[in-house]
Amino acid sequence: MSSIIRLCDLAPNSKAVIHSFAAENASVKRVKDLGIAQGEEIVCLFRSPFSDPTAYRVNGVTVALRKSDCEKILVKAYE
Repeated sequence: MSSIIRLCDLAPNSKAVIHSFAAENASVKRVKDLGIAQGEEIVCLFRSPFSDPTAYRVNGVTVALRKSDCEKILVKAYE
């Protein structure tokens, strides 16, 4: 069974599938321009020492995202 959570709540070394976006604004557009799209698998690699930003791997690319951006991305976490 899987649950839908915010991307910022995904634990390091965990995988999920991008489910949807909670908002449509400039920051979400920037995230989508990085290749983060609905249906893509995303892996939380690690968090910086102060927990912001966090590194994720999506489409074979590592990206760093701020918590404020990750709060708008909903993912279906693997159990």
